[in-house]
Amino acid sequence: MSLRHLGFAVIGALATPAVLVAQQPRIQFSAANKVPHKDAKQVMITAFKGAPPGPADKGKWLGVQAAEEMRNKVEDAFQPRQVFVIPVEKINSQLEPSGFSPNEGLALHDSKTLAVTMRADEFVSGSIARTASGGYRAEADLVLTRDVAARQPLGVGEAPKLGDAIELLVKEMKEARKQLDGEKNCSNAAR
Repeated sequence: MSLRHLGFAVIGALATPAVLVAQQPRIQFSAANKVPHKDAKQVMITAFKGAPPGPADKGKWLGVQAAEEMRNKVEDAFQPRQVFVIPVEKINSQLEPSGFSPNEGLALHDSKTLAVTMRADEFVSGSIARTASGGYRAEADLVLTRDVAARQPLGVGEAPKLGDAIELLVKEMKEARKQLDGEKNCSNAAR
């Protein structure tokens, strides 16, 4: 091998890793890439059942707005070691290929199936409506994925602002989650 060919071989060998690195896909960091803490309970919150968007909704479904508000408030209310809220991007990536609209609330059995697929420990099943006075009325249940009969009503949140109505549900969720350790111990003891 001549010195000239050796020089091209060395240059080619040095350039190859740079080309390979440039061809690797870049990891995009988004909410969908969040990883739950090993001890955190995973909670899935899909769109609430509600009416299609009206003139005041700016094209966004009321159920989607309520679920978005609930996810944000639950993330703020709980430590990441306690509760991990499954990002909406992950939920929608399962719903859309299955033929479900991410804008509409799911039936309870569909929510359970999706929660099993998402490996959620719990899920929130809710509904939202406008009141006659122009406010909001939200209702929801906290449901254990392993048994849909094991669900805790979170009551009714009624307020002039959507965020305030959802906040009432999140307060009830905090109280309901205090019972889960006892429920789990009882369930394990019964087995």
